[in-house]
Amino acid sequence: MLAALGTIPAFFAYAMWNSAGPSDYLGWVMSTHGYRGEQMVTLSHQLGDTAMAMVVGLFWVVVHILGMVIIASALRRARVLPLWAAILLGLSQPVHLVAAIILPSRWLDVFGGWGMTTLICGYVALQMLRIRNEDWDLPRLPA
Repeated sequence: MLAALGTIPAFFAYAMWNSAGPSDYLGWVMSTHGYRGEQMVTLSHQLGDTAMAMVVGLFWVVVHILGMVIIASALRRARVLPLWAAILLGLSQPVHLVAAIILPSRWLDVFGGWGMTTLICGYVALQMLRIRNEDWDLPRLPA
């Protein structure tokens, strides 16, 4: 249940992200169609300053941070992660917020934000690989 609570809203947040102004794709399309750099920057800023971009951006930030905290809790409750790893995973995206927006620091993000998310998710992947095939099945209900 916790995994669904963390994953479903995060899916919608990521799916909606392009409505906030997909600057990487926009830049590629405009550059391949002869637009100048100044024009691309102006349009990107204009898209980013819309109410839609602000609402979607805020929704995305809140939901992806909250989703990662919920997923960390779910992985702990499922006994996939030890407490220390669940805490690090749960803190990784709030640290990313600090490193990306509040006190911009690429180093903090690499080591404490997305870096920690990557390491703990790698740990989860290894834990999943160690589970035997027959252990994936749900226990049978009594008749």
